[in-house]
Amino acid sequence: MPRSLTPVFLAAVCCAAAQLEVRADPWIDGQKKQNPRYQGPKLRLAVKFLPGPHSLQRTVNTKETVSAVGRTMVKMQSSFSIFGDVDIPKPGPDGAQELAFTCRRVKYSLAVDNRALRCDTDAPEEKQAKEVGPIFSAFVGWKGTVQAHRGALTRPQGMEKLTERIQAAKAGAQAEQMTARLGARMREFLAELLVEHWGNLIPTTPVGPGDVWKVKMPARSVPFLGKTEFDGECLLRDIEEVEGSKVAVLDFAIRATVENQPVDLAALGPAPEWATAKIVKMSVWNIGTAHFNIALGLSTDVNVNGEATGGVTVEVEGRKTAMDLEVEVRARNLLTRRKEPAAAPARASAPQTERGNP
Repeated sequence: MPRSLTPVFLAAVCCAAAQLEVRADPWIDGQKKQNPRYQGPKLRLAVKFLPGPHSLQRTVNTKETVSAVGRTMVKMQSSFSIFGDVDIPKPGPDGAQELAFTCRRVKYSLAVDNRALRCDTDAPEEKQAKEVGPIFSAFVGWKGTVQAHRGALTRPQGMEKLTERIQAAKAGAQAEQMTARLGARMREFLAELLVEHWGNLIPTTPVGPGDVWKVKMPARSVPFLGKTEFDGECLLRDIEEVEGSKVAVLDFAIRATVENQPVDLAALGPAPEWATAKIVKMSVWNIGTAHFNIALGLSTDVNVNGEATGGVTVEVEGRKTAMDLEVEVRARNLLTRRKEPAAAPARASAPQTERGNP
């Protein structure tokens, strides 16, 4: 009997393709027609990291469909949310800062055909899916750091520790696949978690509502696609006043198209040696809105809607199968100021009296 690819493996191939392109012009033009409330002078936007404690929530929801010869082979829906604390210290003498992220909670769900997995690290252990519960429980308490200097993030550290924690969970093949996928992007994951690359949306010159500029994301390692560059357009739609701070409302549309490129199946986890895959053509478009807090120097709320369509050829023991992929992505990064618990008031000491006096 010839070897074949399992539905979960095909779903992984499809899922990893969800991070690519944008059809910029029509949507940006439509957003530009909105009348901004802000009527002041143009402002210079700059990425910086204002010291203070913050809470971060990142959620990614995906729907994927794999079809071949007009027949649906796999349907998959997944949701991943990570919650944690981001602490930004005061700059050192050289202006450098070490940003720290501490994971507090993970929620995950996966539905492939008639199979479903769920995990919430805040829930009792008996309610966790045994296939993934130990893996995501290993995230809780993990701490990673990244160096910030002059608006740029470098030297992410801590991913190796996370890998060790996942392996120590002894979740079998699932842990091996998770660590392999993390390893493919280990050096970039932490920086993306903190700023999601949206710092590249910021223009180099002062802008006002209605201004549109080109944006280009540097090449980054994308699972399934390898090093991929993104480009598109960004619009400053308005400048709002939120809790006493000016917030720039940025609408963006970014894109990337990949053709005739071998697929790095190893980036998806342990891949069968007898299977190869090649992207025939893959286009992905992401449109979204980022709320950039000018004083903080970071986007505090980023919403992204994306779709990916394309074709992949998978070869198994010399037999080629052409597959069509359709992916929908809804993602959000939310950064909020964290309120530290108030220090307990010092207990007043009892008045001292001389011995023998009441």
